[in-house]
Amino acid sequence: MRKLLITDLDNTLYNLIDYFGPSFRGMVHALSRKTKIQEEVLLVDFKKVFLKRESLEYGFSVQELDAFKSFSAEEKLSLIKLAKGAFKRGRDKYLKPYANVKDTLDWLTQHSVIIVGVSNAPFYNAQIRLKQLHLDKYFYGLAAREDLYLPDDEYSQDINRKISVNKYESKRIQKKWKLTKKQMKPNIYAYKKVMEDLEISPENTYVIGDSIAKDIQPAIEIGAKGIFAKYGEKNEKKNLDTVLSMTNWSKSEIEKVFFEKHKEPDLIADDFSDLKNIIKVEHPQLPLF
Repeated sequence: MRKLLITDLDNTLYNLIDYFGPSFRGMVHALSRKTKIQEEVLLVDFKKVFLKRESLEYGFSVQELDAFKSFSAEEKLSLIKLAKGAFKRGRDKYLKPYANVKDTLDWLTQHSVIIVGVSNAPFYNAQIRLKQLHLDKYFYGLAAREDLYLPDDEYSQDINRKISVNKYESKRIQKKWKLTKKQMKPNIYAYKKVMEDLEISPENTYVIGDSIAKDIQPAIEIGAKGIFAKYGEKNEKKNLDTVLSMTNWSKSEIEKVFFEKHKEPDLIADDFSDLKNIIKVEHPQLPLF
């Protein structure tokens, strides 16, 4: 029988915390240096926007900061450009796949394992990261949160135009599911939906993720094989502090995912390549469907 791998993305395929932390701090530092507004003031404003938009991945926060309300449109456009450049420099430096991710995804593909990503990140962000890391070619499908609010103003005209012509779409990912907030993990909805649509049983489904509470327990609940990506726990404290100080998550959500102790499942991956020994593959190079 054909096997299905459902994989989390953030802190499973790449280290989101150690990429976002320094990239975000670099952006705030650049804005502070240009405007002479203290970083602490900007951080408070960013937090307000992330709470309002329900994600620290909201990409239009600069023009919504209280500190920039009195700035002219031209000044805001200049600051947006500055912020994007600073964040991109951090992303280019720090956003990398974990060791052995590409080789393992390639091996799984060669052995006819269907690979689907399931993420709580906004769909646009999840998809664009897979494209930036050249990982989308391995993915048959992707399930992720409905995209965030997209403003229609003079500051977002360029990105709206690119979205309208599918500039950011991955043509390699064939099946796409967009999840409501209620359908996101740890809700079992996405896992069940993927398996049902692909007609693959839980017994032939493997799920890997860095959160026991969010990724693994729901997988085990529906009869799939949950694999704890233990390596995903490793990050720089400074970067974790940055993420937790900015996140829109509640204190209870933070506690459950990052600090609450959970019984570790039977299947643990200390490296993504451990999947080669965990997933029981059959014939290589069968057609997907």
